[in-house]
Formats: sequence, structure tokens, C-alpha cells
Amino acid sequence: MRRCRGCGTIIRFIRSTQGRQIPVNTKPEAPDGKKMLVFADGVVAREHVRLKQGFISHFASCSQGRALQAEGEGLTYGHSRKL
Repeated sequence: MRRCRGCGTIIRFIRSTQGRQIPVNTKPEAPDGKKMLVFADGVVAREHVRLKQGFISHFASCSQGRALQAEGEGLTYGHSRKL
């Protein structure tokens, strides 16, 4: 696990099905059909056929996320571990 450069929150990374590293919050959440979640197998969706819990992208909750994205920095650190 790592700390976000923008807000200092502990985050983890999930590799998407396209191979990109997605920073996510560490607390898993149940799908509610409204918010997009990142699931452990890299699927990004509102719901998952097999998995009961997913993670919120840290970009959605970080107080500095938009600023880091606008600068082209992102929140990734060049290191990922598929969950």
C-alpha cells in the first residue's frame, strides 16, 4: 500500500483489464448500481457478476485528485500489485 501524493491517504492499486494501474481507496464497498467501482479482477463497472465488493477509485474521493490529473501527474507511482 502507498500514500497518495495529493492528500496523504493510504491507497492501493488494481491493474485494470487494459493494464493500467488504478489507485483505489482501501475500504471495499458493495455495489449499489449507481457508483462506478474497480473490482479486484480489474473490471470497472457499477456491478459485477461474480464479485460482491469493489473499490472506489481514489480519483473520485481525493481532495487533490483533479489537480494532479490536470497536471498530468496522476496518482500512480509506477508500481502495482493485482489484488
